Amino acid sequence: MFDAICLDVDNGPGWTVSAANEPLYTAAGLELLHRRLAPRGSLSVWSAAADERFEARLRRRFPHVEVLTVEVPRGAPDVVYLARRGG
Repeated sequence: MFDAICLDVDNGPGWTVSAANEPLYTAAGLELLHRRLAPRGSLSVWSAAADERFEARLRRRFPHVEVLTVEVPRGAPDVVYLARRGG
């Protein structure tokens, strides 16, 4: 079990370059990550853009979710999703 898992994979849930990365962002992928976390563990997921469907999946699986925007020089802000398993 891990206290924290930090994902900076591809461009994020809504814009993957490699199809092999897509399962990470599905309900099944989030369930796998949830099982790998310690009871009070945290997950962070970087994304090049906000993704409301991914955020909804994350909120269905984790009781505590926070969405942070990160300003970038050009374009829409990046997003970091923070999810905590419990506590």
